[in-house]
Amino acid sequence: MKTKILISLSVIGAIAAIVIGGTIAYFSDTETSSGNTFSAGTLDLKVNDKEGSTVDKITITNAKPGDSGSYTWTAKNVGTVAGKLSLVVSGITNDDNGCTEPETTAGDNSCGPTGGGELGQYIDVILKVAGNPIATTTLNLLPKTYSDVANLGPSETVDVTLEWSIANTVGNIIQSDSASFDITFNLVQS
Repeated sequence: MKTKILISLSVIGAIAAIVIGGTIAYFSDTETSSGNTFSAGTLDLKVNDKEGSTVDKITITNAKPGDSGSYTWTAKNVGTVAGKLSLVVSGITNDDNGCTEPETTAGDNSCGPTGGGELGQYIDVILKVAGNPIATTTLNLLPKTYSDVANLGPSETVDVTLEWSIANTVGNIIQSDSASFDITFNLVQS
């Protein structure tokens, strides 16, 4: 009988514990974080304050042995994300716009309106970024990709300069010739 009483008291105690445990309150608090937003940054390049594909036509006329000059482009990151600037020089053309008698005497026998010009091989160029040379060659050998030439944070600018010259010793072979090229500026996220 003592065992039955003990079992009965144990069952009553267990039920009482469940009932009491179910009615006990603990402190609690809930917070809500609302209005959370993800926002993508921007990477936007301007060259000479122009957006998108722009053409800056550089025209040098009446160039002759001993001439020199330069042209500068200013690249600016107008976005909110840092980027690495790369340059692609391409599309070199050399045209021989007719021949003068001194030019043919100098050995130019490819006188035609398109192609055949020699000017690009005689224009010495130095391509600089922030005043530091990245290429020193002739115009004809300049085409290639120049990767990661500058890091541009938001609102930062860098000058890209092309210095050119024609040696005094070139002579008549370049008379009436013209040369042109393309330069593309790319900004890629760092």
